[in-house]
Amino acid sequence: MHRQYGDRRIVVGPAAAFSLEDPDNTNYSIRAGGRQHYLIRRYDVAANPVNSGDQVVYLTSNSTGNDAFYDAPSGGNVITQVTIANGAVSAPFYYYDDKVGNWTITASDASPANGLTGIADATNALGVLVGAASKLLFTRNPIDGKYTALLAPQPAVMVTDAYGNMNNTVADITLAKMNGLGTLTCTANPARVVKGALTSLVTFAGCKLSNPGVYYFQASASGLTTGESGVFTLVP
Repeated sequence: MHRQYGDRRIVVGPAAAFSLEDPDNTNYSIRAGGRQHYLIRRYDVAANPVNSGDQVVYLTSNSTGNDAFYDAPSGGNVITQVTIANGAVSAPFYYYDDKVGNWTITASDASPANGLTGIADATNALGVLVGAASKLLFTRNPIDGKYTALLAPQPAVMVTDAYGNMNNTVADITLAKMNGLGTLTCTANPARVVKGALTSLVTFAGCKLSNPGVYYFQASASGLTTGESGVFTLVP
């Protein structure tokens, strides 16, 4: 393959490297549950775009969340590879993730990825940001014990987005017992998550129940889906 520039003829070599590009200019950043649009391009050793031959590209991520590659910005099919067609220098794909963190996306001519062997792999550091506050999650649950003592451990509740990622937002969280005869008392109930704090975790203090029985708790806050604790038993 060659290109003509005036009197000069530039011969384009075989594909030597891939690159991952961000056509939507998102700075490689999405909210949890979103999709990042990518273009995978191929170049020769002189950084000239290559458009000859079909080239299969294998896609992987090191995310620990629920992640997948797609062939469309919404809906579509889950894919593990994409083909740069003969006559094209690039091909699009979309990456979904719901776990907050910084994850590495890799495009390779081999599976598993083989680094600089063959066509040099392309990698991208994608940032996944927390979504909007959505629900409450118990992170600490009382265990069986005596009703005459303070609950141990004391219940702790976290504000999260729809995917369970901690969301730092203002919320007044109310703890309620959902069964059993005892009356619940705590030092402070509701307890507040303060915006700007290091975490969105509320640990209730001084909580106890006035009667033996089998119990579980519900945590509620305005505008958020309620959370439920596990079941625990208090004996005389």
